[in-house]
Amino acid sequence: MTMNEILLADDEVTFRETFAKVLREEGMKVTAVDNGTDAIKAIMMKSYPVAILDIQMPGADGIKVLQEIMKVRPETRVIMITAYGTIEMAVEAIKLGACDYVMKPVIFEDVLTKIQQHLQYLHLQEENRELKQELNSKFDITQIIGQSPAMHQVFEIIRKVARTKSNVLITGKSGTGKELVARAIHSLGSKNDRRFIAVNCSAIPEGLIESELFG
Repeated sequence: MTMNEILLADDEVTFRETFAKVLREEGMKVTAVDNGTDAIKAIMMKSYPVAILDIQMPGADGIKVLQEIMKVRPETRVIMITAYGTIEMAVEAIKLGACDYVMKPVIFEDVLTKIQQHLQYLHLQEENRELKQELNSKFDITQIIGQSPAMHQVFEIIRKVARTKSNVLITGKSGTGKELVARAIHSLGSKNDRRFIAVNCSAIPEGLIESELFG
C-alpha cells in the first residue's frame, strides 16, 4: 500500500475535480470517481490508505461503499463527507468503521489536516508492526551452531562484549558468521529493544559509503 494514494468518491463534479487538484498539488496520487459502484471497483483492485466518500452518491451510497471497504480493506482510513441533513448517517458511518467525517461546504485545509493525521497514524502502525515482528524473531545466541572449545570461547566473548557500551569491530572471512555474532551481541545487549539494522556495505559504492553511514 502506497502511503500517498487517496480514493475520492463524490458525484458533485466541481467539488470532486477541485479537491482532486488540491490533493495532487499536495503530492498525493488521487483516484477520483463519481459514483459508489466505481468506488467499490477501485477498492477491490487495490488498497488505499485513505478513502474520502460522499454519503449521497448514485450506484451505491457512501454507507454501502464503507461497508465493502471494511470487508476487504479494513486497514483503510475512511473519511465521510456529509451535507446538512445527513448528520445521522455520518454518525452511523462512524459506528460502521469510518474514522472521521466532514460537513459540506468543505474547507480543504481542514480535510488535508485530517488526511495527514490518518497517514501519520498508518505510518506509526506500520513501524509498530515491523518492530513487533523484529522483537518476536529476537535472535538468540543458541542459534549459532558450534560445540568446539573455540566456539565456546567466542560465545563467552559475545556475552562479555554485550554488557559494554563500546563499539565492536567483528572481523573474519566471508561466510564465517560475522552478522550472526553481531546479532547475538545486539540481542544480549542493553539496547535490544531497538532495531538491529544490517547494511550490505559491499553494495554501496566506495565513494558514497562514508556519507551513507555517517552523513
